[in-house]
Amino acid sequence: MYKKYFKKLLKVGKVSLSFVFVLFLVFGQIFNTQIAQAATYSFTQNNWSGLESSEIATHQLNKTGWSYITENNNLNIGENISASTSSGAKVQTSDSDFSGGVNSQTEIVSTGETASVGLDRSGMSEIQITTTSNGTGVYLIDSNGGVWSWGKNTNIQLGSGTNSSNRSTPQRVTDSSGIGYLDNARKIVAADTSVFVLKNDGTLYGWGYNGYGQLGDDTITNKNIPVQVKGVSGVGYLSNIKDVVANTNTTLAVDNDGNVYAWGRNDYGQLGDGSVVANAKTPVQVKSVGGVGFLTGVKKVLSSGNAVYALKDDGTVYAWGQNNNGQLGDGTTTQSNTPVQVKGVDGSGYLTNIIDLSSANNFAYALKDDGTVYAWGYNGYGQLGD
Repeated sequence: MYKKYFKKLLKVGKVSLSFVFVLFLVFGQIFNTQIAQAATYSFTQNNWSGLESSEIATHQLNKTGWSYITENNNLNIGENISASTSSGAKVQTSDSDFSGGVNSQTEIVSTGETASVGLDRSGMSEIQITTTSNGTGVYLIDSNGGVWSWGKNTNIQLGSGTNSSNRSTPQRVTDSSGIGYLDNARKIVAADTSVFVLKNDGTLYGWGYNGYGQLGDDTITNKNIPVQVKGVSGVGYLSNIKDVVANTNTTLAVDNDGNVYAWGRNDYGQLGDGSVVANAKTPVQVKSVGGVGFLTGVKKVLSSGNAVYALKDDGTVYAWGQNNNGQLGDGTTTQSNTPVQVKGVDGSGYLTNIIDLSSANNFAYALKDDGTVYAWGYNGYGQLGD
């Protein structure tokens, strides 16, 4: 039912491997379109045929009886929202709440000519969108590095600064002060109920559920606003980070020097520091094979189930954690609390020249530089393809 080490699958081309990523981008664009159609804003013009709202739009010279609205023209449109106008509209919306219609275009009627005010989320051009691993929350980084969230909030994973109920429309994630907004985001990852953002400056922030210390802030208290992940043993903060991975209750990060850090749940040794059972509320550095020194030269790390995988710059692969289905690829079913090197086909030598990795619950895949694919671990449904 499982394979303890790699089995060669098939040779694939770059186009087929890229297909998944194309689907992901298309999916993101669909979400972006829906966001653009959901905006609701309001303003007042004393001469509109309807009633007034709290904001004031000032008359300009473009049209008799109505305003030519721009971002700099007294219309409170909010961050990342731009406004434009066009003539020819025939329908007036509600008196004070100009809800977005098709393409978020709001139609209004003045005492003079008719006009249309279009609200466009131009600052929310989608660059990254992700969902929680259980599919209950959605998170987006906009083109300005701002972070948005919507969906389930039972573990305050939306990062809005409140313990409010679920939310069906996007809202900005606050910063660590709870006053401003999280910005300069480069990557966002989400586990079931914990979320992490890697910023452009290499710092890391998390929020949501924290029962195993997976937020890395030296507590086990849930957080409704982002907190900065601390450094090893709680000294300072993690810095120079290039990637982050969140898997249910364990979190891992790789810095620009190829060092790996882990924190959170550790009942199968998935922190890779030689310990087991004791969870970590702050990052520990992952050790090397046999617990001697530290794992270095890592360019990618990923985790699924309770196993962790690391791909090094030299094309070799290492794994640690749970191993009941041979998912560590070392020819055994014994869990390991420090990295083991993944063996080659039929246990001969070690896997080399690997350029990418992927994993799911209790099994993993590796892509070699010649286009061949290898798989190992649980195979109860034929997912290894051998």
